[in-house]
Amino acid sequence: MGDDAAKDAKCEPAHQAGVAGNDSTGNGADERIDLPVSPVDPANREDSIPEASSAETRSLRVVQTDARDSLGPEIVGYQAAAEPHESRGVRRLTPLLLGVTVLLILALVCGGIYAMVEIGRRDSLIAKHQATIDSLSAANLSFQEQVADLTNQRDQLSRERDELTRERDSLTARIADLERREAELNQDLAERDRLLRQAREESSRQQNRAEAAEAVGMTLAMILDVDEEIHQAFVDLLVTVAEMEEATRVRNSFAYQRANDRALVLMGRIDELFARREALIATLPW
Repeated sequence: MGDDAAKDAKCEPAHQAGVAGNDSTGNGADERIDLPVSPVDPANREDSIPEASSAETRSLRVVQTDARDSLGPEIVGYQAAAEPHESRGVRRLTPLLLGVTVLLILALVCGGIYAMVEIGRRDSLIAKHQATIDSLSAANLSFQEQVADLTNQRDQLSRERDELTRERDSLTARIADLERREAELNQDLAERDRLLRQAREESSRQQNRAEAAEAVGMTLAMILDVDEEIHQAFVDLLVTVAEMEEATRVRNSFAYQRANDRALVLMGRIDELFARREALIATLPW
């Protein structure tokens, strides 16, 4: 550390001398070049070295080469003092750069592995979600087909319902017509039943009348027969009375007695016939 500070201290006067020599030639005012190398603080030199990079080192060398070519022998003294410092900085930066490079490589490898793992996970997740999407798409298609089938069935059932509704309305109208006809037929049947009852009653009355008329006819026939017998009995009685008168005129008591007996019998017969006639007349309905 002390050696480096001493060398830096030696390089600083040489650098100032080179710059002064350049100014004394008369070209310093026009061709002054600000080199990227600055004096290094011995206390902070080791801390500032790790911040350098290989690109800065190459840039520094290119600038020094250009400055050396342009300045010529005026910069030789400065280069002689700066080259040992540059070599030490490069030697110090090399292990650090190697470590950083290794760390970067490890970071890249780890990042690549992690990226591959994440990519694999992403691909598997994408595949899983794609399978889910495909399954849902298939289920959606199946559901749409089911919906279409159900819609067709609904339409078919709606048409059948409409047909059945029309048939129901037709049957309802027919039932109403049949009920109306049934009411008319029931009314007609009731009227016919009433007429039939009346006819039966009239027939029964006519039958009774016929039977009564027949009975009356028979009674009247019997009365007529009795009247005939009464008439014949009166005729016989008149004949007998005439015989009695003839027997009285001829004073034939025997003939008179016989005619008188016959007349008494005829009178009893006539009384009996009148009694029968009265009994038959009593059986008549009037």
